Amino acid sequence: MKLLTLAILLVPIVLLADENEQRRDLGNWLKISVRVQNVARELERLQRLMPDTPPEPSQFDGDLKVITSVLSELVKARELEEKKIELVPPEVLGDEGLGHVMHFVESLSDTYGYFVAIELVDVGLRMKLSVLEKGKPIPLTLRLPPKLLRKFLAMAEKNNMLHSRAEGVDGKPPQAPQPPR
Repeated sequence: MKLLTLAILLVPIVLLADENEQRRDLGNWLKISVRVQNVARELERLQRLMPDTPPEPSQFDGDLKVITSVLSELVKARELEEKKIELVPPEVLGDEGLGHVMHFVESLSDTYGYFVAIELVDVGLRMKLSVLEKGKPIPLTLRLPPKLLRKFLAMAEKNNMLHSRAEGVDGKPPQAPQPPR
């Protein structure tokens, strides 16, 4: 009887802890959504005011830290899985490869919103503030739900977009990405 009483008393505590965890995760999703939308608005404003001047990366250091921190929290909560990859250099990736990445981002937009989706695939703020160098691979830190992470990697592999494959790991020379289907 004492065991049954103890079990009945513990159930609300366990349910409350689970509810608090869910609220915290929802808070992280809201925090990243608000931050990336505000950053996108600020970038747009700066481009209108100074169309020939690229934004100063240091101006967005705080935003990058918050976005990275929130994504890391979502990885810790096991809502997302993180994987660092390198895409082929920009001149090999070309418009075709970029089209594949953006098509993937668009497929996430209904669920996560466009601005969050570009951050999940790491082609958002950090990429806008980076200078891609000819001949150098494009580093990405993907943070996606496991199923979507596998889908992105399969798409990149199928279209010869992964740097390690392009370097001839499989014994074949690099090929340009194929057009989206």
